[in-house]
Amino acid sequence: MFAQEGYEGLRINLADLLLPVTGMWVIYSLFHQKTLWPNWKNKYIWLSLMALIIVMSVSLLNGYHVNGYLSGWAFLNKYIGFFVLLAYFLLGGWLASNSSESHKTLTDSLRAFCGFFTIVILTSSLLIIIQPYTSFSLWLPFYPWDGLMANRNAFAVLGVMVGVFLLWGPKDLREGGISRKLYFLFWLFLPFFLVYNASRTAWITLALLLLLALFTLPFIRGRKIILLLLMGSVLVYGSTFIVNIADIVKMKQFNNLIGLVQNDQKTALYVGDKKRLIAVEDGWALYKRSNPLIGAGLGTYKPFQIEKRGAFVDIIDFTALWLLVETGILGLGAFVVFFLMCLWTQYKEGVKGGKSFHTSMAVFLLAFAFMAGLHELAYTRFVWFFLGLFMAMPRARIEKKSQSS
Repeated sequence: MFAQEGYEGLRINLADLLLPVTGMWVIYSLFHQKTLWPNWKNKYIWLSLMALIIVMSVSLLNGYHVNGYLSGWAFLNKYIGFFVLLAYFLLGGWLASNSSESHKTLTDSLRAFCGFFTIVILTSSLLIIIQPYTSFSLWLPFYPWDGLMANRNAFAVLGVMVGVFLLWGPKDLREGGISRKLYFLFWLFLPFFLVYNASRTAWITLALLLLLALFTLPFIRGRKIILLLLMGSVLVYGSTFIVNIADIVKMKQFNNLIGLVQNDQKTALYVGDKKRLIAVEDGWALYKRSNPLIGAGLGTYKPFQIEKRGAFVDIIDFTALWLLVETGILGLGAFVVFFLMCLWTQYKEGVKGGKSFHTSMAVFLLAFAFMAGLHELAYTRFVWFFLGLFMAMPRARIEKKSQSS
């Protein structure tokens, strides 16, 4: 699936296949009163979720009205896909509200999450280095790290989230046994990920986060991280003498960067950027001729671009813009309100409440908002799962609340 251009890896993955089974088990346990329903730290979050459902439903009907048919892409990827995201959000909330030890649940979940990413970049880095000495093609080096999510920028979000939690998360997330080793390996091999993944958005985001960390973290911790990053940079520089650069698909972006520095107009602009600029132009054109409140409707952009240019060039690769174009001001507003509710809750629990987990989540949400301004990232599944995990009250807090009432 990942070897194709159609982004099948974003449409369906192993977690999606397991989700219905997990969902049926959760529903069974809820109705037999074996587990608790999610109880949210923000009591208005349900209203926000209902508003999102209404907006997406109206947009789907509006798209049918505009196109004269129901777009398969809009129905499966955007509409059904949105309910998949809600399922992950509710699953995370259910898990948090049924955990006997909320701190342990968060620590274990994020330790596995950070560990998985670290092992992937470590393994992939080693594969890149040994590539010239093998007689067969290793897929990851030829399309580095994209296969896991079929989109390198979406996968970069995972790396940013790991970095944020290892920077501002609790001490027991990064120290002790295997955690300490993974913490060391993450910073050492992060330069490999940044270079061979070639997500410029990730470069900017992580650079800003590391700059912020230098002013907020203890001096010794910051110095260790900088030292590991410098060591990793030396290693990745050395790898360029081993790896055949022409074999690395995403290295073409560096050729565009060189062209920009040398003021070579033919190679200065990356072809993907050209497509994005066209998508922005066409998106605005579609929105201007649509109802500003409810937008053009789900699935209307692709036929509009085909009608305008004679071919489909690219999706609107900006979360805020596609929401505005296809769901209108009401749709974009509903998503912004939901996001701000989540951000405010994490800020209140973390910065004001002194909980490092929630402080980390607040920082990540700000980084995510920045990255989503440059790419379409709203359908990144793990973000919704962890949002639910962080937005729900832990079991002890629910029981204490019910006893006091």
